[in-house]
Amino acid sequence: MIVVNLDVMLAKRKMSVTELSQRVGITMANLSILKNGKSRAIRMSTLDAICAALQCQPGDVLEWRPGEAVQEDRPGPQVPQETQVPPEPRVPQEPQAPQEPQAPPEPAAAAPKSPPKRRPAAQKTAQPKAKAKEPAPSRPRQPRKPAQPREPAPVRYLTVDTYGSRLNLRDSGSRSGNVVARLPSGAKVELLETQGAWVRVRWEDKTGWALSAYLKEL
Repeated sequence: MIVVNLDVMLAKRKMSVTELSQRVGITMANLSILKNGKSRAIRMSTLDAICAALQCQPGDVLEWRPGEAVQEDRPGPQVPQETQVPPEPRVPQEPQAPQEPQAPPEPAAAAPKSPPKRRPAAQKTAQPKAKAKEPAPSRPRQPRKPAQPREPAPVRYLTVDTYGSRLNLRDSGSRSGNVVARLPSGAKVELLETQGAWVRVRWEDKTGWALSAYLKEL
């Protein structure tokens, strides 16, 4: 069976799981599943990133030991369903005798309606008209203050920290991007933009994207 020695390499490099997760770019949950040996597969790109962060070989992380192989989950035996009992036949009911028709009731005599009472009209009292309000004097407009120019944002510089190896500078913020340059360890770059675990930097006359886990502020 395959044994994952990720915790051994973390102890040798004196690195925590949180720091390794930031450097590789995967979540803590997936890294814990891989470290505990509960993962069924691992991508080549993830293994490449782990070896680059720990500065080791794939054989240092994965080891084959003789033993029982991991078996896939197989469905258990199906339980037979119970047979349904057919419903009992209904007994036909005897027909009821027809009822005799009843005579309609005689209409009641309508009571005479009394004429509606009229209410006396209320006398309207004349109300004095309100005086028109005088317009308020207009205030003189004050001249607007000229807008002050904004100060430019301070330039931030970073340094490459890859334990002696080179850092790939890609044309997009993903591992599938093309490599445009390889930054040496200790190189000074200018920070232009941040997008998740990737940052866009300028090194000499080239601009590209790199993983922020391998960069530190000066």
